[in-house]
Amino acid sequence: MIEEDQEIIDISEELDDEEYFANYYDYQEPEMILGDNWEVYEERRKRPALLVSACLLGSPCRYDGKDNLKEAVTALADKFRLVAVCPEVLGGLSVPRAPSERFGELVVNNQGEDVTAAFQKGALAAWEYYQNFICDAALLKARSPSCGAGEIYDGSFSHTKIKRDGVTAEILKQKGVAVFSDEEIPLLLKYFQSGAGALRLTQLKEGQVSDVSQSELEQKFQKEMLDNIAQAESLGCEQKKLKQSIERYGAAATMENLIRRRQLSEGYACLEKLGRLDLSAEALTVKSAYGELFSDQEVNICFDILCESKFYK
Repeated sequence: MIEEDQEIIDISEELDDEEYFANYYDYQEPEMILGDNWEVYEERRKRPALLVSACLLGSPCRYDGKDNLKEAVTALADKFRLVAVCPEVLGGLSVPRAPSERFGELVVNNQGEDVTAAFQKGALAAWEYYQNFICDAALLKARSPSCGAGEIYDGSFSHTKIKRDGVTAEILKQKGVAVFSDEEIPLLLKYFQSGAGALRLTQLKEGQVSDVSQSELEQKFQKEMLDNIAQAESLGCEQKKLKQSIERYGAAATMENLIRRRQLSEGYACLEKLGRLDLSAEALTVKSAYGELFSDQEVNICFDILCESKFYK
């Protein structure tokens, strides 16, 4: 395990400002103010992310419907965000499916069928995952025709190994990704102790790298919330700390935590007095356009709050 970067993963430094959170959430008990939910988001933001073959994490997506669960890989969750992908499934192949191997420029299964297109599609989908979740390296299943890094089988289905990458590993390397097999975990850890990996950890600690990427819908939700906050503040309803939380965790994550804690968003009372609850974070959350971001229970909680304030007549 990584030892030299313990302070980089430490989430305690930015969570000891009890006064800040107390003023925002109006709690009296510091242990409630610094609850697990905010720690999860902070810890998530500080950790580098790995794109990981889903079978290594226990997903039964192997060609035979089994998994390749490896405890040494799952244990990495203590240090990294693990983003699971199965390129073959993403490419449209079923589970179970006939085993495949690379043969020249093609990928064929043991029934003689050409499945190259599915493997290429899955590789590009894996690259999209890598970008969307802002990953820092990839940890893939050794010798897989899609995920194998450095060594795979030769296409004869005789367990003959050759020096070559699987389709996904090959494309990721072409994109500049640091790719490791599940048999190279010590090398992976060394990468994050020195060189480019260590630089990445430093950037994460110093806040120079954004955290988990947002979907287009989350970005739209956040933009509208910030626009509403600007209007609310122009009316004299201060929402400085709400903006800081959105900057740190994102608007959707901020609302999830407020709802879970049954806390009104900052400025809610002021907007209620002015008759402008349409600018509140709660009113934005119940919009049908953002239904995919929140559970029915979360939406109903905000709806009940607005009903109690007679926003709906």
